[in-house]
Amino acid sequence: MTKPDQDKTLLSKDFADEVAKLVSQKNDGEIRPCAVCGHRHFNIESRIFSPWPVEVLEDQKLNLPFSFPTYPLGMMVCINCGNTHMINLKVLGLTQYSKYILEKYEG
Repeated sequence: MTKPDQDKTLLSKDFADEVAKLVSQKNDGEIRPCAVCGHRHFNIESRIFSPWPVEVLEDQKLNLPFSFPTYPLGMMVCINCGNTHMINLKVLGLTQYSKYILEKYEG
């Protein structure tokens, strides 16, 4: 049974399948082995992630600006060792997902 909040944040399994297909197309039809352990089994999250840039101020304090451009990212995690890759969905060609993040900060 899933939590109600979880249902709102997950995309369909088709999203993860589409990311896997496009990543493998960029690599001659296959997903390359993990750079850490050599295994080829990855979990692709059915969520969109976004980086949060942090500015270091003169007094060495950190500032987290709330008005900045950002990019939609997909996450691939090696199920053997946990090595994690963030894939830029816009560069990958999944521009339909860009609107979820980019429009929020551009407009």
